[in-house]
Amino acid sequence: MSGVPSPGRQAWPAPRPSCHAVVIEDDAVLLVRRAGEPFRGWWGLPGGAVELGETVVEALKREVREETNLDIEVERFLAYKDAVGRDPETG
Repeated sequence: MSGVPSPGRQAWPAPRPSCHAVVIEDDAVLLVRRAGEPFRGWWGLPGGAVELGETVVEALKREVREETNLDIEVERFLAYKDAVGRDPETG
């Protein structure tokens, strides 16, 4: 996640919403290895920023596609966390 919106999209003012997908298939959970600092090499759920004008479902599908090249269907909402703080990746 670079903190820069996709081409043709505008960014939310801070704080910005984000989302992460829990992708499960055959009792396995999809994880991605982070490439950017400060979490380079750490494993985590695919996800990132919800872009301005985008729904959470659209953002989940886009982020999973960008990070894994997989197309997913969102079957259900798992959890919600309301937290405001600095993003260590983007400052």
